[in-house]
Amino acid sequence: MQLDTAISLCENAKILLPDGFWATMQKYVQMLTEHNDRAGLLSPREFEYIWDRHILDSLSVLFFDEMTCEMAVLDYGSGGGLPGIVLACACPKVKFLLAESLHRKSAFLTDAIKSLKIGNAIIFAGRVSEISEKFDRITIRAAGPLNRTLPDAIKHLKIFGKIALWAGPSFIADTGYWDRFCEKRGAELKILPYPEKWHSSGSLGIAFITLLP
Repeated sequence: MQLDTAISLCENAKILLPDGFWATMQKYVQMLTEHNDRAGLLSPREFEYIWDRHILDSLSVLFFDEMTCEMAVLDYGSGGGLPGIVLACACPKVKFLLAESLHRKSAFLTDAIKSLKIGNAIIFAGRVSEISEKFDRITIRAAGPLNRTLPDAIKHLKIFGKIALWAGPSFIADTGYWDRFCEKRGAELKILPYPEKWHSSGSLGIAFITLLP
């Protein structure tokens, strides 16, 4: 998928993005490419699909959930900033904390927010368990194993806060298990599949886990 296709899909989906978003994403993709060998951000073969599998995929949560200016969002295990960097650029009035414990990746994130002039995101170079703050939203994309990350993430939710988990086929196939997992922790699970033609795979979605009072 090329950049112009990604832009068209977002326009058709009525995902409103700030002026200059796509120019910033081009710079970001260039940074990912240049720093990948040193920081180990993505498998090299993934760059062929960067706009589809990573940039657009990071925006998928905005189909289903509005991130408003009063929210505090934690990107759990941010890696190279997918989705944290992308969403911070897409939602410039929302405060983001990008948590990444691996030094080479947190160093890249620090360089990225400076170079891209992202004023609404800060980096936490450590484990989420070391954070005392609670959040309105927590994003988890490719930050497993989920049996460890999800219990930790739920502890960092405000009441009625939501975890947005990028759910693949194995998670969706085990919905019964994850329903019980959430119920034991006072949370509710809802899985929403991607809209038609948004992604090359039809078996993906966003799992929202809401902490109940």
